[in-house]
Amino acid sequence: MGPDLTSAYATATEKSFWPLVSAHLAAAAPFMEATRHRNRDVDCQAIPVLKNAAKTTDSVESQFATYDYALRLGAGVGATAGVAQAISMHCMDTPGAMQDKAAATVKAKSKRGECSGALHADQVDDQVAEWDVMNFFSLPEDRRKTIIQSVRKNYNVNAISERQLLQKMDEAKAARAAAARQAEITKCAKRNLKYLEFVDITAISSTAALEALAAQHTGSPAVLAEALRQQIRVRTHVYGIKAGLPHISAKPGATVEDEAARLHTAFAGLVKSALPARPNAPLPYPMRDAAVAPSTLAVQLDISHMRDISNAWKELVPLLNENGAFNAPRASKAKPRAKSARGPAAPTAFKAPKAPKPRMPSASERALEGVEFEEDGVEWTVLSVRWCADSGALVVWYYDTLEAEKCEISEEAMLDAIESDTAFDCLEYSSVSEIKSWISGRA
Repeated sequence: MGPDLTSAYATATEKSFWPLVSAHLAAAAPFMEATRHRNRDVDCQAIPVLKNAAKTTDSVESQFATYDYALRLGAGVGATAGVAQAISMHCMDTPGAMQDKAAATVKAKSKRGECSGALHADQVDDQVAEWDVMNFFSLPEDRRKTIIQSVRKNYNVNAISERQLLQKMDEAKAARAAAARQAEITKCAKRNLKYLEFVDITAISSTAALEALAAQHTGSPAVLAEALRQQIRVRTHVYGIKAGLPHISAKPGATVEDEAARLHTAFAGLVKSALPARPNAPLPYPMRDAAVAPSTLAVQLDISHMRDISNAWKELVPLLNENGAFNAPRASKAKPRAKSARGPAAPTAFKAPKAPKPRMPSASERALEGVEFEEDGVEWTVLSVRWCADSGALVVWYYDTLEAEKCEISEEAMLDAIESDTAFDCLEYSSVSEIKSWISGRA
C-alpha cells in the first residue's frame, strides 16, 4: 500500500476510532454488498483465473469513445483502430503534454496506494521514459520528416481510395441486412396468412373420414384430388408437418383418375397416424427470442408485450383484404390556402364568390397522360387530365396498374366511369402539382 492509504488505514483501525469505524461499516455493509453483486458479471463468476481481474472497464470505454469519434469522420476500421492505439500509447503527445499526463497518472496511483516509495519527480520521469519509447517525437527530425512526406504523398491511395472502398462494402452489407430482414418479415406474414387460409378446413385423421370424403366425390376424380391436396396444405401450413406427405403436384402425363387414386392411397397410410395438437397461429411479424434466463419482471413484460401485439392484430385483420394488404385513401383535392394573418377587413357589401372558369389542359399538362410512376410502393398510370367541377380545378385521373390488370378493367371503362360519376377502387385523382411532384421524384 502507498503512504496515503497506509496512513488512512492506521487511523481507521486505531483503538480509539474503531467504535465509529465499525458502526459505519456495519451500516454500509448491506449497500456495499449489493453494489458488489450488481457490478459482478454473472458470466464471469466462479472462474479462478478471473478472481483478481480488474473490476472497472475505464480503458475499454475510453477506446470505444475514440472509435465513436473517429467513425464520425467516415474513417475505416483500420484507421480508427490506429487512432485509438496511438492515443493509448501516447504516440503523438508532445513532451510537455506527456509530462503533464505523467504527473496526473502518478498522482492517481498515489491515491490508490499503487506507487513505489520513490520521489514524486522520479516516478514522473520513469513514466515519461516508458511512454517515450513509443512516442513519435522521440524519432530524429529527419526521420519524422520522411514519414510525414510519405503520408502526404500516398494519402489519396492509402486513405481516400480505401475509405471509398470500405464505404461501398458497408453500404452493400447494410443492403444485404435490410433485404434479409425484409425477407424474414415477408416470410412471417405469408406463414400467418397461409395458416389463416387453411385453419378452417377440417383435417381428416381417420380411415372413416377419408372414405367419407372419397364417397362424397364419387364420379368426380378431379374434385377428389383437389380436396386431398387441400388436406396436404392443411397439414403443411396449419400443423407444420413437412415430412412424409405425398407430392402435391401430379406426375407428367397422369390423368385426374390416376392423381385421385395416388393421393387416396397415400392418405390411406397417413390417417393411421394421429395428428399432433394444432398449434396457435404463427406470429405475422418476427419477434426476438426470449432471454435464456429471464427474470420474473422480464417474463411479465414479455407476456404483456405479446398480448398487446395480439390485440393490435385483431383490430388490423378485419381491415385487410384477402391478400393481407389494404390501401389507405389518397387525398384527392388540393389543400386550401392558409388564412391571412391579418385581422378581419372592414364590413363590405356581400358578394358571392366567383366560380372558377373551366379550362382545357395545356400541352404540358396533357403530356402527363400515359406516364407511369410509383408512389407508396404502388405502380400508377396517368389516365386523363381534365376539369373537375367539384374541385374547381384541373385534376389528374390515375389508376393502380396492377389492380386494373387483375380486375380486367380497361381504360375505356374507367373513362366512362369518370363521365358517369361512378367509381372503381383502382381509380383516383389528385391535383396536377401533386402528380408532377410524384413523377419528378420517381428517380
